[in-house]
Amino acid sequence: MLDRPVLAITAQQSFGIVVALLVTVGWILYLVANVKKAKPEIGSEIELAANRKPYLDDEGLEGPRLDRVLTWGLISLTLIGLGLPLYWLAEPGRQAGAVNDFDEVFASRGEGLFAATADGGFNCAGCHGGLAGVGGEVAYTLTDPDTGQLRQVNWYAPSLNDVTLRMTDEQIYDVLVYGRPFSPMPAWGLEGGGPMNDQQIDNLIAYLHSIEITPDEAQQQATELAEAELARLEEGAGEAGAQSATLGAALFNTNCARCHTLGWSYDEPRPPGSGAMGPPLYNARNQFPSREDHIGFVTEGAQDGERYGLNGQSSGRMPYFSQVLTAGQIASIVEYERLLNEREGGSAASAGTAGAEGRASGNANEDVGAGGEDAEEDGGPSSSQSGQAGTSELDDEGTGQAEGTGQTEGGQSDAAAGEPEAGGTGGEAGGAGAGEGPTGAASEADQ
Repeated sequence: MLDRPVLAITAQQSFGIVVALLVTVGWILYLVANVKKAKPEIGSEIELAANRKPYLDDEGLEGPRLDRVLTWGLISLTLIGLGLPLYWLAEPGRQAGAVNDFDEVFASRGEGLFAATADGGFNCAGCHGGLAGVGGEVAYTLTDPDTGQLRQVNWYAPSLNDVTLRMTDEQIYDVLVYGRPFSPMPAWGLEGGGPMNDQQIDNLIAYLHSIEITPDEAQQQATELAEAELARLEEGAGEAGAQSATLGAALFNTNCARCHTLGWSYDEPRPPGSGAMGPPLYNARNQFPSREDHIGFVTEGAQDGERYGLNGQSSGRMPYFSQVLTAGQIASIVEYERLLNEREGGSAASAGTAGAEGRASGNANEDVGAGGEDAEEDGGPSSSQSGQAGTSELDDEGTGQAEGTGQTEGGQSDAAAGEPEAGGTGGEAGGAGAGEGPTGAASEADQ
């Protein structure tokens, strides 16, 4: 750890030290004077014994002598009468000073634990952008989810100078103790199999509070990251399978994709919102029929065991974004999440991701049925205009397509349906697609 002395003393402590020194010096002077006065009596106790020499008479005892004793008694009572109330008034400040002193000591120790390995720490700074915790990049060997082979990637570690503004101390404690499985973040707590005891974990949390930026600074930081991400999305907008280049998509990537999009942290993202450590988000409108409830959940999160949305119960892991994002930014994320199924759902389904089937696919299949009816009436092959219109938004976003074929007596109708992996087969009139993929039943809070 860093060898840095911690000097902290309150005004009450200073006053107490001064009083103690004065009392000590007074007693020393009294003893010295008494001993010095008693020296001439050594060897002549009989002649000079205190009970043999004359003392003050009644007038002297009840006069100046008594006045002096009463005066000193009054002074002592005055000091006690004034000192005790003053001490009582200052006690809250003394206690607050003690807490601050503890926090400073804990943060100092936490800084030593957070420091790079070369400085005697556990190298939190090596991944998270130095002692300031601004975020960084680290080499990581992972097991490829498709091939099962080991390979190395560059993993983007999150900033920690704003983590106390979006997670409670209990949430941070849980991450530190148990780590993040399938990521470079190991378990640090003894209970999770790591090397740190609870006191050291508390010291790390105190240090994270000490490097905390203000909410305004956090919102500015989030805005700059979102603007850079939006520029990146706009550059790749023409590529096949590209994510929609909107502010909501950019904010989702920089704030939510780390948990809800597999591969985003190492620049190999699967379809947005298709799930990773957190669940897929393609059922957001089912989980939150009310847009306001959805916004409230992203804004404030939910405590462990607390209900949310429709039949949801929180695991307590969902962060809250009320201090790091503006109300408008949160609204943009919510709008993006509520349209994920229509915008990005087709490509998610093509990748075989659970939860890709939703409203967009259902509507597109209905349009396929309509195309089949048109084909029957015309008596020949027909390309269903309504089916194509139902998937135009998916095509614009660069998502995958799948065919739904409706056969009739007079001919055949083809329409792009946006159905996961395969389109539905037409009914009596070349009707709606029959296949329905699973919907993602979990929500953000279960991440």
